[in-house]
Amino acid sequence: MLLTADHEWRHVQLYDDHRVTKVPYALKLPEQQTGQEVTHPFAALPATRSLVMQLLEGRLTNQTDALSWFQSRSD
Repeated sequence: MLLTADHEWRHVQLYDDHRVTKVPYALKLPEQQTGQEVTHPFAALPATRSLVMQLLEGRLTNQTDALSWFQSRSD
């Protein structure tokens, strides 16, 4: 399951007035039991297209594969 958005949080004044330009992006793979944070920035739109193709082609099958793939991105 992939959860994301097309923009960052626009209503910062409702919380602490600090603009956050990060777009939410969460990926849950089958049989994944733990979470892992990707800390370096990446372009969500091109990454998503490539990520979905990698998943459909069976190249990413587990959390370790996905994390390595994200770390190799240089968008």
